[in-house]
Order: sequence, then C-alpha cells, then structure tokens
Amino acid sequence: MENPQELTSSESNSSFRVQHSALSIRPVAMTFFDMAAQQIADGLWPQELIECGRPIVAVLCNLTPLELIHAAGAMPVRLCAGATMEPRGIAHPLESKIQNLKSKIREAPRDLCQVVKGAAARLETLRRQTGRAPAAVIVPATCDWKTRCCAFLGLSDDACVLEVPRDKSSPRARWEWRQQIAQLADFLAHRLEACDTREMINRRSLLRSVALYQQASWLGRRLTNLMKLANPPIAGSDLMLVFNLFYSLPVGSWIAAASALLRQLEVEQASSLLNAGKMPALPDGGPSQRTIHELPLRPRLLLVGAPIIWPNWSLPRLIESLGGQIVADALCSGYRGFSDLVSVDETSRRALIEALADRYLLPCTCPCFATDEDYLRRAENQISDFHIEGVVIHRLKNCYLFDMEAKRLEDLFRKCGIPFLQIESDYESPAPASLTTRVEAFLDLVRQRKS
Repeated sequence: MENPQELTSSESNSSFRVQHSALSIRPVAMTFFDMAAQQIADGLWPQELIECGRPIVAVLCNLTPLELIHAAGAMPVRLCAGATMEPRGIAHPLESKIQNLKSKIREAPRDLCQVVKGAAARLETLRRQTGRAPAAVIVPATCDWKTRCCAFLGLSDDACVLEVPRDKSSPRARWEWRQQIAQLADFLAHRLEACDTREMINRRSLLRSVALYQQASWLGRRLTNLMKLANPPIAGSDLMLVFNLFYSLPVGSWIAAASALLRQLEVEQASSLLNAGKMPALPDGGPSQRTIHELPLRPRLLLVGAPIIWPNWSLPRLIESLGGQIVADALCSGYRGFSDLVSVDETSRRALIEALADRYLLPCTCPCFATDEDYLRRAENQISDFHIEGVVIHRLKNCYLFDMEAKRLEDLFRKCGIPFLQIESDYESPAPASLTTRVEAFLDLVRQRKS
C-alpha cells in the first residue's frame, strides 16, 4: 500500500509514474496499460498510437462521434489531459509569450481552463512526435473555454466547432445536431482527402466502425459489472485508468488489452469463489449475487463531478491508499463514455449518421445542458447498483459548470442518506497536506455508519 504522504508532498498534483494498486495482488494484464500510462506521464503519446498507420483526428469532449472519425479512415484521440507538463528540456507552449504564429490569442489568460492548458501541451507533443499537425480537431462547444480554445490554440481551418444545443430534449435541437454531424462527415472527408488511408464514409465503413466501438462499450460494461461484487478483483483507480487510456490508444489495441484483462479477472474471480464455496459469476460475465452483509470493511465509494484525467491521479490513489474502495464513477473521463450503445434501426448511411448523433447527444449528462436530470438519475442508480456507502464530489478549479452542478448532487446524496465529501483540485498546484486528513475523516465517518 502506498504512503499517502508521498502523494501530497509531490511537486505537482499528478503522480507522473505508474504506482502500485491499493490491492495486494495486481492483475498481470494491467502491464500494457501501465506502459501506455507511463509514456503519457513522461509527456508523450503512447507508441501504439504514433505507429498506428492512420491519420490522427484530435477531439475535445465526449460529444464527438468517434465511430464517424474511424469510418473515415482516421484514428480519434482525445486532447484532454490531466497535466500541463512537457518532456524534460522542452519548454511548455504556454510559457512563451507567443504560443503559435497562427494564434489570435498569443498569451494565456491568467485563469485559463485546466483542460485547455493540458490540451495545448498534448497538441504540441502530438505535432512533435508525428512531425505534423493532426488532420483535424473536433471541438464541441460545451462551455466558453471550449468555444474560444480554437483561437487560443491557433487551429484556424484545422478545427470543426460543434454547436452543442442547450436543450437536448427539443426536437429542433435534435434535428440541428443531426445536421451538424452530417456536416462533420463532409468536413472529415475534405480534411482527409490527401491521406492514403482515407476511406469513404459510407454504409459499410460506418457499420464496421459502429460494431468495433460497440465491442469496446460491451467490454467496458463487463469490466464495470465486476465492481458490483463484494470484493472486486481490481482496484477502482486501475479500472479508471483503463477507461482513461481508451481515448489515447488505437481502439483495436485497447480492445485486445481490455479483453485480456477481463479474461484474467473473470478467471481469478471464479477461482476465488469456488475456493470459498460460493457460486461463480454468471456465464454472461455479470456478477454473482451477494447480500449487503457480505460487503467488506473498505467503504464502497462513488466518484462524481469534474473529469479526472491521467496523470492527474493523486485523488483516486489517495482515497484507495487510505482504505477507501472506488467501485463506480460518473465522470466523463471514466465509464460514462462506455455506458450507452448506438441504437441501429436502419442501416442506410443517413440513418447510421443520425443514430450516431443521437447516441452522443441524448444520453449525455454534461452539466452544459440547461435542463438535464440524467446525471442525477444515473448517480442515484449507481448508488443502488453498486451498494455505494459514500460519495466523493470532485471539482476542478475554474470549471464553473461542475461547481454549479455540485449543489444539486449534494441535495441528491442528502436525500439518499449517503455521506459525501467535496474536493477541489487543479493540474498544477500540489495537493495540500490537509487533504489526507479530510479523506481520512470522511472514510472514518463512512465506516462508523456501516457499523
């Protein structure tokens, strides 16, 4: 188990190294993910991505249809990053007065969004590693920072900004969003026109890409179901890392590694249950039934709020090193990207594009929407499904959308009788020493309520 003091006295809020899990025995199949995570922590993109042989399209936010990019013959990656550091000896792009000759905004605002800062660093690293800029950048304008970040990053014609409707329940908003996604297909075809690996975005390529990403979603669901067990076979912070890396690796490589991890976890779990004289997991990969009295002493926690992105990992590691057990998360950087499938009723090109548009808009629980109760309903369902005993609400400095959402989450957890703890972090400042004391006190409170 890690020494929590090491997590709070580091030079930044990120671990910047692959640390050991809170579990005494860590799955061997995590090795692939550890290697990719270490490369990101070193300020680089994973080598599997650089050598994938496809042009790269960078995205910001979960509202971008990844299947559409893949169907065009490109590889989607997410620019969001949990740190703004660069490899040693290379100046960070935000430290110079002139960020980019194309940029209309040459100096970083004092309170610039942490996610945009991280995106600037990752974009510069991608250009350096590949020797060229991404073929395109897709930016859903979910907040003011996202709306203005294209000018700051100096993307000009390389970017496509998606106007996110504020009322997703409106039929007109749904129609306009579908139109934007159809236009996005044309934009991708134009941007990738000169690439040798470009594919036509037609019915066949769309079906192939949808099936591939459905497989990834199914793997994410089965991995998450293991956390419903009384004694999950993997630490929650490790599973969060697996989900985080989905957006930085070729989808095929991620599926292969996640499949190997799932097989190992299911075999070990079945063996453990048989040795204990209990029924193994169900054939479909769902967890065996346990009563609430069989839950371990480690408090079962739900993590909600603003995204936590590797390598900004001190919070989940600290929670688990102090005896907490993260069994579920409601973060857009975690399981939420796997929770919904594309509903395919018709297989024409137009119908598939509309199905993709609906899949990324309608189930989205981002607080950018004016009237949206989906986030609260999902969190309430997770409390029941995962036997949640405590909740940690993560707030990111200068992210006002999640600051406003935190109050509604507090009201929900009070109604459910679930203790909660609010924690604010950023990607640059050290985690305060008092954070260890706060987390310890919170976990003690949850344990007292259990007993």
